[in-house]
Amino acid sequence: MPVTPTFSLPYELGSATPNGAAQGQALAVAAEAALVGVKASVTALEGAGGMVPRIGAANSNQGISGTADITGTVLSFTTIHANVPVLIWAVFDVTTDGTFEGTIQIDGTGALPNAAHLIPVAGAPVFRASVAAVGTAVLAAPGSHSIRLRGVRLSGSTAIINQTHTTITALQLAT
Repeated sequence: MPVTPTFSLPYELGSATPNGAAQGQALAVAAEAALVGVKASVTALEGAGGMVPRIGAANSNQGISGTADITGTVLSFTTIHANVPVLIWAVFDVTTDGTFEGTIQIDGTGALPNAAHLIPVAGAPVFRASVAAVGTAVLAAPGSHSIRLRGVRLSGSTAIINQTHTTITALQLAT
């Protein structure tokens, strides 16, 4: 009986005498073997904490005076390997009359150099916009990690983080 080139799934040739029961069984056994391999690969990635998206979102509107963590946007997780690369995508939904900076903080120290900036035109009234920051980090040591969003009001009298679209997503790129 011939098989497909990639997954070795059996099939009958058009000239073969049909045998539905035998063909169905052969196909089911081959498909199950292929799926067992896929399941093992997915389980290995998940066990290593890899390729699993982690998502957080602001859970209330929040006024910013100076620098503040944005509530609801802390992602906490554990890695079992060293040097795990992570891609982080942050969106800051901000109402302001001044300059705002949104940062991504890793493990409570410093911030990624890729910050989101919202700078109004001189004399502009209070306005609202969503700005994004994307960056990568390498989690050097295995263990517990946290990624959080922080807001910084650099000028003006108003900076409000709006719950509607303020989110953080982190994706481990490898184990």
